[in-house]
Formats: sequence, C-alpha cells, structure tokens
Amino acid sequence: QHLARPQVLEGKDEPRMNIYSGASGALFMYGDEGPYRRLEDKWVPLFNEIDADRWKGADAMRQIAGGPLYLGAPERFASWTEDGLVDLRASMGIVPEDSCHAIAIQASGAVWFGTHGSGIYVVDQTSYRQMKRKDGLRSDSISTLMASQDGSVWAAYRRQGVGCYRDGYWFNFDVNHGLPNLAIDQLVEMPGGTIWAQMENGSIYRY
Repeated sequence: QHLARPQVLEGKDEPRMNIYSGASGALFMYGDEGPYRRLEDKWVPLFNEIDADRWKGADAMRQIAGGPLYLGAPERFASWTEDGLVDLRASMGIVPEDSCHAIAIQASGAVWFGTHGSGIYVVDQTSYRQMKRKDGLRSDSISTLMASQDGSVWAAYRRQGVGCYRDGYWFNFDVNHGLPNLAIDQLVEMPGGTIWAQMENGSIYRY
C-alpha cells in the first residue's frame, strides 16, 4: 500500500527522515524536521513547539520494552516517556560537546550514546561514564553502535574500522584485519551471532 508523503513534511525541501518501530509497538519518525509518532493514522510531533525546534536534526532513536524512548541529536541526548522529556546531559551535568549520532541499548538497560568527537557515553540509571581513545577506542568519532546478544557492544568508527567491547576491553578491527578504510553505515547481528557490516560504498563484510 502506497501512503502519501506525510503532511507534516509538505513544503519541506526533501528533508532527511527515518522511521523507527519502538519496542512499545509505536511507530516513530525522526530526522531533519524533528521526531514524530504515528497516532490514529496521523504523524504527530513528539514534543511541544519549543522542544521540537531544538530536536530538529535528530540522528538516533532507540527504545527497550517497558522503558523510555532514547534520542540523540546535535549537542544533546535525552529520554522521553508520556510524562515528558528528560535531557540526560543536563540532568547528569554532562557538558554538551558535539553531536550524538548513534544509540545502542544493552539487555541490562545500559544506554550507549556514540558521538562525533567525544567518544561514547554509557548511561546507566542515574550515572554515566565516558569512553575515549585512552580507554581503548580506535577513534573518538562513532558512526553507529550495536548491542550484541552476548552482551558485547560493537562500535563502528568513522573510516577507522570497528571495535568490540567485551569483558571490559576494546578489541579493534581495521585494514589489518581485512576491512577497507571506509565508513561503516550499519551493523547487524544474525541469530547465530554472525556480525554483518555494511560500508558506505555498499560493500558488506561479516565477522
């Protein structure tokens, strides 16, 4: 079934938007024009007008069953429930530094936010920690994140391969392990544990 272009995007100059099916069963849309959710066959802004302007350019969205919706955007990341929006950086005293472009959620509930210059923030309940090159990352610029079923977390670096965080250590893979010097757009895990990586040029690798 073909659906017409969402009315909220009419008159916009081809905005970059993504759709996401949340763990709650709700359908969301996010990107250049901010986040929306699908209610009664209509796209409705997720936030009020003031917050919606601040969240234009949202780059990442993830949710776990029974939990809040997590969002990443330039200079902010937050959690959202029907009760409202919580700016995680402000509530935890994190100084905004750059854009959040990737989110992964572990089964434990820990939320990982990947940035383009400040490494990774891991938020767990009311505390957080930051991971950077000094902690084992190959680069502080992260293009995508994926939480694996075995509890590890995979991070794709911008043109510097991919890293796997397991048992407290980062294991990095790059051109020396057969990967090209290209950005990784997507990481996917199959039920048997095989990891697939899609590069920016469309080529695919597996681990």
